[in-house]
Amino acid sequence: MSDHQLVKCLAAWSKEGNRLVFGRKRTSDRGEAADCGSDGPDENLAASIDLPAEVPPEDDTAAELVDQWEAFDQSADWRLDGPFDIDEVDLDDDPVKRLDLGALIITPEPSYKLRLMVDPKSKTINSVRVETPSQSAVQLTVLAAPADQSIIARLRQELVEAIPAAQPKLAKGPFGTEIRRLIPLDGPDGRKVALPACDWLIAGPKWVLSVQLLGAAALDTDGRGPAAELAEFVRNTIVRRGNIAHVPGNPLPLTPPSAGLGQTGEATGHR
Repeated sequence: MSDHQLVKCLAAWSKEGNRLVFGRKRTSDRGEAADCGSDGPDENLAASIDLPAEVPPEDDTAAELVDQWEAFDQSADWRLDGPFDIDEVDLDDDPVKRLDLGALIITPEPSYKLRLMVDPKSKTINSVRVETPSQSAVQLTVLAAPADQSIIARLRQELVEAIPAAQPKLAKGPFGTEIRRLIPLDGPDGRKVALPACDWLIAGPKWVLSVQLLGAAALDTDGRGPAAELAEFVRNTIVRRGNIAHVPGNPLPLTPPSAGLGQTGEATGHR
């Protein structure tokens, strides 16, 4: 499906703003119980930001700092208000139309533009990028994970080490530890520009939702502007992991939506 078709699909949805925040089912109701796509970063989201010339050397407190961030990740239930697993919500008779992408069910606003990000090697859709009028974007990727969620620390370290020149910094975010980066790029006129990025890693039942904010939302460090809008969008996301075995850390493939498709259901969960 082309970008135009996706936008047309969204435009056909209700514009009455009837978004709904889910609540978790009770345990008794449930029973026993990464980054850019092939399109690459959008230059419109980049900015002319001066980057530090050098990466500061590691010191002896590095291991201690890692332990502190892991402790912060374990200090709260960061998914209490979403995103949710498909088994944690009821989806029956919902007046709110949602976009079903297989492993992800999202609830974008009609003004959002969607891009399905295709892996050039496997030719599968690995991520969806949502762009907003506020010069911001959020990219969602569902990763397979073990049940103990121990993969979060490894994935975070991989992001930190991926682009040393991006000067990654760890900070407290709405879903636990977040990674703030300024990814260096070559601008169209030869100038060095930076793409602001902020990564959230959200652990669920045998899955991790890898969320990357780009543009203005990534610079919203107090979380009261465009980052807050996208955090709410992420909270209204549902993950459908399925029962197929996947290698931990590998992305779960997404499927393109049919025109006019809306995943419906009364999203009334109970804590």
